[in-house]
Amino acid sequence: MDKNRASMLKITTLALALSLVGCGGGGSSDTPGPTTSAARTVSGTAAKGILQGATVKVFAIAADGTQGGTAIVSGTTGADGTFSLSIPADVLSFIVEVSGGPNAVTVDEATGLDVPISATFKLHSVVKLASADAGAYTGSVSPLTEMIVQTALAASGGLSDANISSAKTGFAAFFGFDPEKVTPVNSNLSGAASASADEKLQSVLLAAISKMAKDGKLGCAGTDGEKLACVVGGIGKLAKINGSSLEVNDSLSGAIDTAATEVLADTKINKTGNTTILPLPKGSVPIVPPAANGLLAAKALFASLRSNLTALSNAGNSGAIDIRADAMRADFDQATAPLDQDLAKWMQLTTNGIDFLRAYKAGNDQVNTLEVYSGGMKIGGCNIYSDTSGNTPATAAGNAAAVGCSVIRKNVPGSQTFGLEPNTYKRVTAAFTIVPASDTAYTYVARARLETWNVGANERNRNLDVTLGNYGSTSDSRATGTITYVKSGDTISSLVVNGSMPARTDEFGVALTDRETWSLSASRSAEGGNLYKYAISGSIASVRKDAEVGKVSIADGSFVRTEESVAGHVVSGGVREFSLGLAAEAGGSKVAGTLTMTKAMADKGGHDYMPTDVSFTGSLSTASAEFFSGTLHFTQTGYAQFDSTLPESAANFVAKNATLVGKLSIKDRPTLGLSLNASNTAFHHSSLTGQYNDGSSLINFSVSDNGAATKVTLISSADGVTVSVKDGSETVEVLKGGVKVAVLNTKNGHIDYADGSFESLK
Repeated sequence: MDKNRASMLKITTLALALSLVGCGGGGSSDTPGPTTSAARTVSGTAAKGILQGATVKVFAIAADGTQGGTAIVSGTTGADGTFSLSIPADVLSFIVEVSGGPNAVTVDEATGLDVPISATFKLHSVVKLASADAGAYTGSVSPLTEMIVQTALAASGGLSDANISSAKTGFAAFFGFDPEKVTPVNSNLSGAASASADEKLQSVLLAAISKMAKDGKLGCAGTDGEKLACVVGGIGKLAKINGSSLEVNDSLSGAIDTAATEVLADTKINKTGNTTILPLPKGSVPIVPPAANGLLAAKALFASLRSNLTALSNAGNSGAIDIRADAMRADFDQATAPLDQDLAKWMQLTTNGIDFLRAYKAGNDQVNTLEVYSGGMKIGGCNIYSDTSGNTPATAAGNAAAVGCSVIRKNVPGSQTFGLEPNTYKRVTAAFTIVPASDTAYTYVARARLETWNVGANERNRNLDVTLGNYGSTSDSRATGTITYVKSGDTISSLVVNGSMPARTDEFGVALTDRETWSLSASRSAEGGNLYKYAISGSIASVRKDAEVGKVSIADGSFVRTEESVAGHVVSGGVREFSLGLAAEAGGSKVAGTLTMTKAMADKGGHDYMPTDVSFTGSLSTASAEFFSGTLHFTQTGYAQFDSTLPESAANFVAKNATLVGKLSIKDRPTLGLSLNASNTAFHHSSLTGQYNDGSSLINFSVSDNGAATKVTLISSADGVTVSVKDGSETVEVLKGGVKVAVLNTKNGHIDYADGSFESLK
């Protein structure tokens, strides 16, 4: 697995544990309500895109769950969508309503326009405060909070305390954050890049709603404002309360997913830096019963964190993720290492090399050198030789005896000499000499080697070749095997390889195995337009000290799709797609599932060529039990502008995104439902959003680090307890509905509750 992919996987699985222990308003106008001796400030931000000049009203909710007919107070949003109003302090249940009007506009993400909104366009947020809540209230109003209100209203009893609680808890699980507590940020504005992880996620969802309106989805028509009102009304019916779960309208959830994907791909709309987000849930979303009060809710949150983080990070637990994640990643790398670029390069180079030898021997070609490119990057080349050792170049068809092909693995970083003559650099290759045994069968000898090349002359100094790996008892030993190659006209109908293969190496020329053992079958079919599909199956094993240390079995139905165009003595194109059904085993780990790799491209300097979209769906198991089942998806954006030979910097950066959705099994713990989305959006800018559900607690978390500001970790339970940890802060207030219920000491994990009790998170 690529180092970046491995790093992202470790970041996603461990970020919460590392963050918890040892981490250090705009213009508005009011219309005052009735004079009261005690008042509460109600403030926030209203957005679809940001709503400017919109009317804001607050309505009390009666004991029977109905909305009062007369607003307590009203006001107007400022240019940044913010508002601030004052209501009597004894009003604990109320609705904040934002509507359009003569001068109201939404700063629309999808159209890039200030779209007028009429008085019929309305958004709501519902608030239920505890009697102990004496302070100011701050909350956002958006189409996401509108979903909460509409869901509670549609349930029997309307806006009852129970329905409000169920809707809020269900949608906190559905979105992975509480939209009432996340400030809206327009995704198409430059500030979106430095927004928090939850703000970025919410901004993409809000932009997706704009995209749906712009495109006339849900059967909506009319002006931009009318379509927007129609879409917001439609998605308000996204879910309904059904006992202990939120029943999702999968069609509406899927429509938002589709629009969000389109938004993420459109750089005019999406300036967050994120390239993927997790799909919204489908089917049933659990509604975790709320605790009786804020204090008990806080204790439940920390009880869940303590038990799950202990299982995740306690090295004494054989299922702990920090010891198994590292080991499994190493095992996975070892087991699946042959499924990287070598397999694709070898298939492309070998088939073209054998074709080249056949053409030369038939007298159809007089030039004995062939160059092969993939994605504009040279991946190797072949030469025709008059001897089976591959030392003497052939001069005519009659003396052609073998073809020697060399697969370029990597130019060694930092190996180029400067100020010396000759100027040289080192390259890691896998070299094959292929000899005809019959018209359709070939033998080969092969090795991995570290080569030294003269920069000016572009020549290899053969005397400085270093063999990498161990192929037998003597220094001249090589990997050996056979290739069966059958053609039907000009198309390969079958290709079979059996034998040992060159050692796996790292980019610096260090052998990771002694050699590999391949038993692969492939059939090749032309698909038109220079595209070819290789249907492959078989197995690849890694060998060290004469013992298998990892093996991959490739299932029937697996394939590699390539593009191959021949012009003179240059073959260009490259691998376009992998789809491999695999079962791998190494060390104490097993992997079973489907690995897909697409969107291959070369980096800026043509030094490396790799897939930029990788997905694995399946299961990972320890020696004793299944550890994880689900999907891991990794993408890179901007790879064509990235120079892989140079260190990452602000000017040389490739954005990375990883999502993980599945179930984690930990010894002596309930199965943990887990979803994570980690992004490196710019140099030293990263964010993580995620959620876990252990059956009794549902916890959302996010980590935001933009390099310049303090890193912030936000943890919240589905029933509204929040902990916001800033890097370097020693003490953190734990809040429920804006009321402090505990204080967390991040240095020692000590928690002091408002009732005088205390405990340790560790």
